[in-house]
Amino acid sequence: MIDLSFTQDSQWVNKREEVWVQIEEDLSDEYRKKELEEIKSYFFTGKLSSHYKLSDRAKFIYFPVQSPQGWDYVFECLVQDPGHFKEELYKCASWAPRHIWSLEQEILLWDYLLGDGLYQESIKSRVPVGKNQEYVEVKIHHAKLMYIIMAT
Repeated sequence: MIDLSFTQDSQWVNKREEVWVQIEEDLSDEYRKKELEEIKSYFFTGKLSSHYKLSDRAKFIYFPVQSPQGWDYVFECLVQDPGHFKEELYKCASWAPRHIWSLEQEILLWDYLLGDGLYQESIKSRVPVGKNQEYVEVKIHHAKLMYIIMAT
């Protein structure tokens, strides 16, 4: 389990409100009001609604703890599809939620997903992922990764 008690801190909530304004604007064309309310609730509390299903990507992006501890928790406890680890590995190279995460968090995500920076043929998840709780190993396609990085 992860400690989310800080989500009750008024200073943290105020900062999160400022970030939410941009997120809501970005998502308003794509989601109905009720869906936005569910995403907002998760963004502020880290608790999933029993009657609204967030995508694994949304669970990852909008979780209140954007750190290795938080990402471990999301992959191990919230993500359903183990393939999401591979998806996140390539998506973080092309798109990071810059209005949500700081540059430091973005760099930390790179380190989290890609390891210690040494050349590796494949990357293995740090925790078991998905409903079947399996470790995921992704063979790195370096040309694809470099293309994604260069295109952004």
